Amino acid sequence: MLVAVLAVAAACTHGTHARAGRHSAYASSSTAVSSPPVVSGWPGSANTGVPAGTVLSAYTGPMTITQCGTVISGRTITGDLTIAASNHTTSPNTPCVSIQSSLIHGTVDAGSTLGATGPLVMTDVEVAAPTTSDQSSVVGSNYYLWRVNVHGGAKGAIQCAGDCAIHDSWTHDFYLTGTSHYDGIGSNGTNNSPLVIDHNTIDCNFSATAPGATGGCSGDIGLFGDFSAISNVTITHNLFIGSTSPSYCLYAGTDPGKRYPTATNITITGNTFQRGPTGKCGYYGPVAKWAPGNGNTWTNNTYDDGTPITP
Repeated sequence: MLVAVLAVAAACTHGTHARAGRHSAYASSSTAVSSPPVVSGWPGSANTGVPAGTVLSAYTGPMTITQCGTVISGRTITGDLTIAASNHTTSPNTPCVSIQSSLIHGTVDAGSTLGATGPLVMTDVEVAAPTTSDQSSVVGSNYYLWRVNVHGGAKGAIQCAGDCAIHDSWTHDFYLTGTSHYDGIGSNGTNNSPLVIDHNTIDCNFSATAPGATGGCSGDIGLFGDFSAISNVTITHNLFIGSTSPSYCLYAGTDPGKRYPTATNITITGNTFQRGPTGKCGYYGPVAKWAPGNGNTWTNNTYDDGTPITP
């Protein structure tokens, strides 16, 4: 059964985005566009999140989504969303749940058991997680993001357990608390399923710090074989923001200290690493835990001044 959430014009307009033009509308079909147009320039405030001029109304539907065909469009959602429905596919062309042109004051849990939930497709969404969040802002598996602005939160931005793709999106400005280690985009194991990270601006930095916090950023992207192997990851045409926050801008997944120490089929191509204040992107350097072989390839990755990076 198709469950659609009507984007009714409301009294409040979300107007923090410089991008002009599109208005949210009723979605009469659960079919999503598989590859929307690539944004012009690097993703940021002008071309991610809710399009400028979109009129948002309050979301009053369930916070746990249990029916495929659900479409949420043009809404302000307050609280944490959980996806608990599946159509047993793993393609953005066959979404189970779609979220479009909406602002989420909370986190999104897409479910970490492969095949049990999704696919979730999110386009033109801002995820502003609260400082009290106890998980990454977007977490789980079988989700697909386009032009999503993810910030805030006390556990980092995006975590994937497999069957994920993040395109044309922006992660930035977290809340540092406790001893947590943060990543802009991360995985603790992909369960031999794909993870695509393409044309994003990825910044692991903090806009505020809780008293006594001792944690920090591992990487703008952090791949760690803690719960399953890191495999089948494609990282292309991203901008890694250079700062003193991450130890390295990229942790590439091969680590003898992890339960699953060997990363396989990792493709890292055409990425730009800002030199930033350290001159080498992260505090210690641009990349760590990289190993050639096992299907892993590193090509045409440079600093923002064009200097090639050899891991």
